[in-house]
Amino acid sequence: MFNFENWKEIIADYVYTNVGNDDFVYGNYIDWDSFRTEHGEEVLDELGIDFNTENIYEKLDEVGVPSDYEYEEGNPDFPESFRYWQP
Repeated sequence: MFNFENWKEIIADYVYTNVGNDDFVYGNYIDWDSFRTEHGEEVLDELGIDFNTENIYEKLDEVGVPSDYEYEEGNPDFPESFRYWQP
């Protein structure tokens, strides 16, 4: 299974701040799709998973690599180390 802690340093490059049109900061978000596109093969190789270009995203789903955008706002499971709003 995908271990977030092993990839935390690389994932940090995919963390952005969500700012509204009024310049209000809603918090940070993680662009998981970009991470999957750029590092998906490495993740699967590290886990010893066989894949090809036709099934790579299916395999990433199977090992638990998130997809889409993950927003801090309203998400108690957002990684603490990537939060814009620290308690």
